[in-house]
Amino acid sequence: MQQIVMEKYVEDMETELYPVTLMKYILNKKKIMRYFSNAANPEFKKKSDITVDHKDCKICKEKEKDGILCRQHTSIHRVLNAKKVAMDTDTGVLFYKNEIYKMSGNNLVLIYCPHTKLLKGDITDEKVRKINPLTISDEKLELPKYEIVEFSSALLMSTMCKCWFNDDYSIVSIPSENGADWAITSNK
Repeated sequence: MQQIVMEKYVEDMETELYPVTLMKYILNKKKIMRYFSNAANPEFKKKSDITVDHKDCKICKEKEKDGILCRQHTSIHRVLNAKKVAMDTDTGVLFYKNEIYKMSGNNLVLIYCPHTKLLKGDITDEKVRKINPLTISDEKLELPKYEIVEFSSALLMSTMCKCWFNDDYSIVSIPSENGADWAITSNK
């Protein structure tokens, strides 16, 4: 079976996107699509009250001395200030750095993908697939007009994809009936 090396695939896109973000999308596509679908439902209830503006964020205030924002506001700032992003032509989902996102009604659903190099302890399915969703509701919120680089998730989902996992291993996606499974291979 053909194998796509994600680092090369992303490099060819010429956009700021981390290969592991695409890998997390492949591994979690059904779950991620449910987040978008749920947020479009008028009955949807957000789990947090985070807003686009970080001025009232307690964690951002604590990190102000370091010149950084909290994790959530870093992601929000990134997607609202990006110039060139990747887009899955099969779903309309957008990608920039560690973020996977899409507007669903008046909601910006943003999924932050922590890098696998941050994993501590045993390598488990839950840790490898870990993503952090965030929903921001704002009737006035609009995404910028990006320069778009297109790709097809259907192609990635039907092919084995490989990307760097940590110093010791690479992760390989394995197409399956339920989406994608994964395995790790040695880098040494």
